[in-house]
Amino acid sequence: MENKSTKTRIIIFVLILVAITTLMTLVVRGSGTAGKYSTFVTALKDSGAKFYGAFWCPHCQEQEKALDASRQSLERAGLYVECSTPDGRDQKQICDDEKIESYPTWKFPNGIKITYAGKPAICETTAQEGEDASCKNVRSKTFRVHVFKGVGVVASDTDPIQTGDVWSFVPGSQLRGKIALDELARQAGIPSPTETTSLSDEEKVSN
Repeated sequence: MENKSTKTRIIIFVLILVAITTLMTLVVRGSGTAGKYSTFVTALKDSGAKFYGAFWCPHCQEQEKALDASRQSLERAGLYVECSTPDGRDQKQICDDEKIESYPTWKFPNGIKITYAGKPAICETTAQEGEDASCKNVRSKTFRVHVFKGVGVVASDTDPIQTGDVWSFVPGSQLRGKIALDELARQAGIPSPTETTSLSDEEKVSN
């Protein structure tokens, strides 16, 4: 009888340990503190960059995966802005005020600079004869849209200034779609994630 009671206590103890371990794992994952690019995410936030998205948006989820962080942790960090209402049927006023029309959308306090050889496709607010086929998917009701194929899509209410292969857009312009981490680093004026990760590894070695 005593052995059976002891076995029962051991089983209960093991189950409690498993439950605690599972809970701790979920908390760590949700906080994003263990993310591979946590230093990069913090630098993005400190630069003033903003990532506008919606919880139901698959491309936003891809961007979150690229950043190795959950939507909740990015929001807590002050980088992510949730645009969708809880029922997924409407957009919050904060995103209406920022003229957000698609997700994901990135904004940077110093504007946007795209290095691109050649001419981008230009998409007006209404369909134009002979326009690029990409305009059908990126057209804006408010902005003229520039499509830099292979780099990104920029929506702006003013035309960019071109200097050589560099196209400069004023603050308030929007970089739309899932963006590569190195491109985010260039726009924010911060080290690339490769550099920040390498620095973190060097610090660990030196310690």
